[in-house]
Amino acid sequence: MLLSGENTPFDESIKALSDWLQKIEEEIKESNDKNIANLRRTMLKVGRKMLMLAEQAREKWLKTYRQELEELIESLRSGRAKVIISGDPFNEDRSFVVHLYTENLTINVARVAKSGSITIEMAFTGLRGGTHIAVPKLFDENKLRAMQYGLLLTDGSIHKRGGYPVMGTNQLWQAIAWLLAWPGRNHMYVDGVGINGNDVGIAWKLMAIDHKDEVRSKAEVAGEVGKLSSDDFVIFLLFAVLGDGDVDVEEKFVRLHMGESKRELWGQHNREVEEPRVQGEG
Repeated sequence: MLLSGENTPFDESIKALSDWLQKIEEEIKESNDKNIANLRRTMLKVGRKMLMLAEQAREKWLKTYRQELEELIESLRSGRAKVIISGDPFNEDRSFVVHLYTENLTINVARVAKSGSITIEMAFTGLRGGTHIAVPKLFDENKLRAMQYGLLLTDGSIHKRGGYPVMGTNQLWQAIAWLLAWPGRNHMYVDGVGINGNDVGIAWKLMAIDHKDEVRSKAEVAGEVGKLSSDDFVIFLLFAVLGDGDVDVEEKFVRLHMGESKRELWGQHNREVEEPRVQGEG
């Protein structure tokens, strides 16, 4: 996919976006509910912006990035490439990362400790101009807060220097969810591609410009989660599960994955996030 003919790492995402946009356009015409219609119009607007960025990235891949990747692979084969390794590649109980660089590519190949799984992150230069998109407020403050907390305690974070809520994700739906959760102006761009096994996804970067300094840290968010009402907590948990979990319809359970540091963060501030509630049936 990375080096074969006219195929690119962006093709599947572009097709998925195009098919989804067509479906949304049809559903807008069929809806008699004003609020649902407004939500779908906003999603249509967001999806079109994302499709534009994905198509621009695909074009740049064919013109620039693929050739540099081919040259890097040839350099690796001949032993001419400079390889930087962080971590311990000879200890299966420790993770390590291989760093490779070209003029316009930064490639990190990581092996996860114990599991041995391999992930590849390929970042591009020249795409960070991105686009700005303004999203209307479609939910009340309580629901928005719950949505924001769910995103911030999974793949979201607070920009250290700017104080803006930011997120990087390879999931199309998560990028759309972010924009709906943070109404107002957002900056969005394609950072590269992520490869995990057979899954190849566009790496999206988002920043909620109109929400500077509203949240100071993940620890603060974790403390606020415990104050949510029962209904809003369900919304929070939904967005958290969509970020770091999975749903098994046949077995009828929802599972939320978190490392030790994240579990400690949740448990320290929120009495409600206990094992039965996170992994219980529903």
